[in-house]
Amino acid sequence: MMFQLVELLKTRRLVSISEEQVRKVEQLRYKEDKVEREMVRQQVAMANMRTVELARLASQERNGEAASELEGLVNVAMKVMLSGLEWVLKEVDCVRLKTLKGLLDLLRPLQSVKFLAVTCMVQIKLR
Repeated sequence: MMFQLVELLKTRRLVSISEEQVRKVEQLRYKEDKVEREMVRQQVAMANMRTVELARLASQERNGEAASELEGLVNVAMKVMLSGLEWVLKEVDCVRLKTLKGLLDLLRPLQSVKFLAVTCMVQIKLR
C-alpha cells in the first residue's frame, strides 16, 4: 500500500520524485516483496496436510478414549499454529515498519509530510 501511495503522489504531481528516489523505492519494493513471499511460504507451511487432516478428524464425532486423544492432538496443533501465526504477524509488522522508515529516509522532508498526510487520509477514509 505504501508504494501505491508513493505512485499516487508521483502521478498526481503532488511531489516530484527524482530518478534516484524512484530507483531506491524500487529497491525497497523488491526487498518487501521478497519478505512477503517468505511470509506466504510460512503461512502455507503452517497449514500443511497433517493439520488439515487433523481438523477434518476433529470435526467428526468421536467418543471415549479416541476423542480424548484427538483433542490432545488438536490442542498441540493449535498451539503450534498460533505460535507460527504470531511469528508471521510480528515479521510482517517489522517489514512494514522498515519499509515505512526506508521510504521516509529517501524522501525529502516536504515529500515525507505529503506522503504521511496522504497515508492519514487513506486511513481515515478506510474507517
